[in-house]
Amino acid sequence: MQVVRDDRLGTAMLGRGGESPAVRFQEWKRQLGERLPPEPTATRIPPAYTPAAPKLPANWGDDDTLTLMLATYRKALEALTGERCYAYLGGLPEQGSKARDGLTAAAAKLREHEVAPAPWVAFSLEVWREHVTAKGKGSKGGKGLPPVGYVFDAERIEAQRGWFRSREGDYCGQEVLMTTAHREVVRRWHAMREALVKAETLDAAETIVVGYTGGGDYDALVQEAVTIGTVLQDEMGRCVRAGGWVWGRR
Repeated sequence: MQVVRDDRLGTAMLGRGGESPAVRFQEWKRQLGERLPPEPTATRIPPAYTPAAPKLPANWGDDDTLTLMLATYRKALEALTGERCYAYLGGLPEQGSKARDGLTAAAAKLREHEVAPAPWVAFSLEVWREHVTAKGKGSKGGKGLPPVGYVFDAERIEAQRGWFRSREGDYCGQEVLMTTAHREVVRRWHAMREALVKAETLDAAETIVVGYTGGGDYDALVQEAVTIGTVLQDEMGRCVRAGGWVWGRR
């Protein structure tokens, strides 16, 4: 078939030998039918997404709330700094203590302003490192890990919540996580597509499809990608609900 051009419309109908890769692929897709595996889009193989950082549940009691805050504090700082954090591993501060009252007041502020603990800890670490004057040093930046009383300070939450909002997305934004199996499925399918647009005969096209996706291992990879992605999504959900840190894993 010859190239037919309509200069008035500025368009062309491209025949064999002159088609764009997209046109050629669509033609092979039509001819191959169900022998061509579908494109591994996100609807067919859902990737895992890092969950939103959870806020403090409104109906939790003090013990559960403070336990979650302190777990988030430890795990976030460990993930972000690589340093071990042992704060309150032995249990919560005693009832009526200054530390306990401070945490309770901070929890109330976090709830009032709908601030999730995880990004607040990350923000606090950044502020501590860059803007807090180290006592006796005369230099900017706090040393070591920011204390619990600094991170969860009700007055600081109130004073810096606007600043925090302007940077919140830097810490716990949604990320797409693709497993090894998922990446391999995508790589093989697109390599097959690239090879198909160069095929000249139906036999050659069929050979290409079988070479990239035949033998059963491709279908197994697809199923593995779906299964592991689902498991990863569930694991991340459980992790963050227990105060864990899952962001920045790409």
